Amino acid sequence: LLRDKSPDSIKKRDIKYFSGMSLALDASMSMYQFLVSTQGISSDSSFLTSLTDAEGNKTGHLLGLFNRTLLLIENGIKPIWVFDGKAPTKKNG
Repeated sequence: LLRDKSPDSIKKRDIKYFSGMSLALDASMSMYQFLVSTQGISSDSSFLTSLTDAEGNKTGHLLGLFNRTLLLIENGIKPIWVFDGKAPTKKNG
């Protein structure tokens, strides 16, 4: 939508551009991104797919969130992870 309606609003920046800034990041979307990417690996012997808690729940997405945090901090960025509450029921499907 933005590309079609407002193409000048999209700019690519090197991560160093944000050095010295605090950035608010959507925690739910990032964790979902990592969860999908770790579940998408077909090999059961993969390190990320084998990460689980004591009840067998997948936890590889937490490693992704941790690594993203480290990447940001190493580049002088202060990440502020935003957890915005329960998803609306319309998203259940």
